[in-house]
Amino acid sequence: MGRLLDAAKKAAVEAGQLQLSLFGNNVTVTKKVNGEEVTNVDIESEHFITQALRRESPSYCFLGEETGTTGSGEYQWIIDPIDGTANFIRHLPYFAVSIALIRDQTSVLGVVYLPKLDELFWAESDGAYLNGERISVSTGSDLKVLAMDWNLRRETNFERNMRWFRDVMSHSVYFRSFGTSATSIAYLAAGRVDAFLDPGLSNWDCASAIHIAQQAGARVTTATGEEYSPREPKSSILISNPSLHPKLLRMLRTSP
Repeated sequence: MGRLLDAAKKAAVEAGQLQLSLFGNNVTVTKKVNGEEVTNVDIESEHFITQALRRESPSYCFLGEETGTTGSGEYQWIIDPIDGTANFIRHLPYFAVSIALIRDQTSVLGVVYLPKLDELFWAESDGAYLNGERISVSTGSDLKVLAMDWNLRRETNFERNMRWFRDVMSHSVYFRSFGTSATSIAYLAAGRVDAFLDPGLSNWDCASAIHIAQQAGARVTTATGEEYSPREPKSSILISNPSLHPKLLRMLRTSP
């Protein structure tokens, strides 16, 4: 799989360079049916990534945030061309190119690239890396920094989600919301945050970063403790180091 990992890294970086060339310039913003913002740069970037990866793996199918599912089969590329579009539009540096490859229900590789910060995270099957240096999750059983990136306003279980937020935050020293789940989870893989919680996350937002986090030693489940599947279109997600995870799960399960 080394060739495909190299292709994904190259496509992510080159798509990121395209985004930087248009950052703050020539950006057309429209609204999706669900009210989320999308730009011409999202669409151009997804097309670029899809074409680049299709040249390397013509028989594989694709799932892109902007274009949906193309083809069917054992292998599937999952692409979010700009995770953090709202940040990109507002000239904030936290946005990421996210590319994952899965085989049936199993993650094969993940790549997350932050163009403005020039941070390239990746993982295949031998650990997780940031700009060539191996990374790992935090250690210890005390929750110091929690990251969450959901939009509470749009969640159907608003009251439950607010209780989760309150209960987990009561045991945390700091809270961070980067506005891009791929970034938050990649930062968890690098030990920059200790836990990540989202009550309803699309797989294109997180499949790549979750693979990186797992290779960095993270424990990943749904927020209620079930096994996470990258094929599931939308899941609640809880990620942390192995020492913290059972504590956080107990906290969420006992939240009224």
